[in-house]
Amino acid sequence: SLVSQTDVQYQALKGTPWEEAALRTTAFVGVASRLLDPDAQVPAYAADLVDAELALVDAAAGIQPSPLFPGLEFGEDYTQYIPRGHYTRSEDLKAYFKSMMWYGRMTFRLKTNDLEVGKAETRAALLLVQALRTAQVNGQPALTAWLDLYNPTVFFVGRSDDLTAFQYLDVIDAVYSPNADLATIADE
Repeated sequence: SLVSQTDVQYQALKGTPWEEAALRTTAFVGVASRLLDPDAQVPAYAADLVDAELALVDAAAGIQPSPLFPGLEFGEDYTQYIPRGHYTRSEDLKAYFKSMMWYGRMTFRLKTNDLEVGKAETRAALLLVQALRTAQVNGQPALTAWLDLYNPTVFFVGRSDDLTAFQYLDVIDAVYSPNADLATIADE
């Protein structure tokens, strides 16, 4: 659902200053989708970024520059995607581990040493949470499905130290409005 919704965003934002952020948001979700299901469909315009990240995850060759997050000063440690513990018991658990590790490790940073990188990543984060707000999973908002995954994690390991979808949704609501559409959010 998120790949489809971020594709809609990309199509709407092509040719605007938000196009790159929309591409990276689609690729971000595409990587997680393909880690979970290698047959998951990813739009052609995002395939090169997705394939480059997947190759690094599969190689697990240590710290490397991330194609999708080129602003990461120290790169990404791709050995972290090697399944361990009970996640090694089946192919489904291995795939789940890799996908959840991707979502847990890779983040759109609000503040970086490079203002343009921070601006681009903040745009991508806003697009991602807008996609969560507007996409549907089994007839429910995707945000509900996200909470079904996030809440048990909070119970076992505590709340995320990083900004979550809810903090970004609060920003969207305060700056634009609770009913803001994509065109409003992407209005410079």
